Amino acid sequence: MFLSKLDNPVALPEHAGDGVALHVADPDSYGPVSRILQSSGIRVSAQGMIERSRPFPCWNQVCCVVAELGARHVTALSVLRTIRHAHACLPVILIAEKPPISTVVDAMRWGAFDFFEAPWDAAMLAHRIEEGILAYRRTFPVITEVARVEQLIKGLTRRERQLFDLVLDGKSTKEIAFELEIREVTVDFHRRNLYRKMEVSNAVNLAIMIENYRHEKMKTVSERTVF
Repeated sequence: MFLSKLDNPVALPEHAGDGVALHVADPDSYGPVSRILQSSGIRVSAQGMIERSRPFPCWNQVCCVVAELGARHVTALSVLRTIRHAHACLPVILIAEKPPISTVVDAMRWGAFDFFEAPWDAAMLAHRIEEGILAYRRTFPVITEVARVEQLIKGLTRRERQLFDLVLDGKSTKEIAFELEIREVTVDFHRRNLYRKMEVSNAVNLAIMIENYRHEKMKTVSERTVF
């Protein structure tokens, strides 16, 4: 998966884009790669080099980013952070000339999809780009659903969040009323608001939604590196 290992995800497009963004110093040198990809129906967009904290609008319209590390003070970490702050889950392939082994290892730990050393093989690079695009398209629905549920939970009031936890614990209206020291009719009022905000119709649907969310979240956490 491509959820950031650097920071919490902060942005997702509404739909998976198509194609690849090339952030390279000399787009002409990527001609063979572009031709291979375009022959497979993949759109190639040549962009400028990535600088620290400079987002590109194209990241919401592609399924993969290829970025050269060439500018001064631009590291694998800074490039990955910049992309992750603008787009939470794009696969990123980094390219550098004679990169230190430690840089390559750290970049992979930080969530890079792959790392190529220049000079690279055009067919191999095109193949990895295609694999990144395919993997992204497969995981995008899951990632967006996790983000959607997180946004719904954030929209709950403090009381609704209390009810949320108790409903998931299987508590009845009477038990919730006793625990929160409120009337049962008040519990029913908050329960209706909870279901409406979470876009479900009953406790069973809420439990299924949250179980799926927690399952995918745990998979993400297990893949992250803690710094």
